Amino acid sequence: MFGHPKMPLVVILVLMVGATLAYLVAPHLEANDSIKMTPLTESEYDSRKLMFSTGKCFALPECGNSPTDDMEIKRGWGECYGTFRHPDGFTYIGEYSNGKKHGQGTYTHANGDVYVGQWVNDKENGKGRMNYGWGDKYFGEFSNGRKHGQGTYTFKNGNEYVGDFQFGSFHGLGTFTYPDGDKYVGQWSRGLRNGMGIATYPNGEKFVGYFKDSNYHGYGILYYADGTVKKEGIWENEIFKGQDTKFFADGRVEEATWEFKS
Repeated sequence: MFGHPKMPLVVILVLMVGATLAYLVAPHLEANDSIKMTPLTESEYDSRKLMFSTGKCFALPECGNSPTDDMEIKRGWGECYGTFRHPDGFTYIGEYSNGKKHGQGTYTHANGDVYVGQWVNDKENGKGRMNYGWGDKYFGEFSNGRKHGQGTYTFKNGNEYVGDFQFGSFHGLGTFTYPDGDKYVGQWSRGLRNGMGIATYPNGEKFVGYFKDSNYHGYGILYYADGTVKKEGIWENEIFKGQDTKFFADGRVEEATWEFKS
């Protein structure tokens, strides 16, 4: 996987900073290019949720025979807003089109999960917020019912991920922080740290290098809190395998070439 020469620290930092800036200034992509919806802030979602709960909406007329728990009545709803309470325990309050959830709406699951946001053809699509019954929450982009795009996932225990999602998993560039000060900034794949990243620890130490399945894997540098090098070289599944830069007492430094294949 890694077959290139050792990458100098300055190059790693430049690439990381460049990638982070690209992420911050990149246009916010819509989950569905054919649907252009105006993004809402969290406070606006709260306002919309209140309006839906009181039977009010911005422009659409109220659906006939709303609220209802009758599927046949719901299937007949065109461009309108209404309330549907399913016998299985979930409730949707919001906009409909051709009998499907479409537009803005609030969906309360039987298990206590609540989604407030945008819908397209009965699927969460666009921007929204999901509050999970167990205490976690997500605010960001959705596609076909899954977290997809950019967003923030906050765990009940205080852990938080801010960055890219793909098909429901952390995937792309993101930052994961812990309440104790632990922090990772870098690349993700399928929910794990994969690629280049920077991990900072509560004791002040820092690792800059490559990760595979959330472990140090490839070339990397581990620093003490004062910025001096603790270990520099090749890692395999979190195990330090050797140092390819030798520091001598007389000040000499020997650089060795290396090749690593996973």
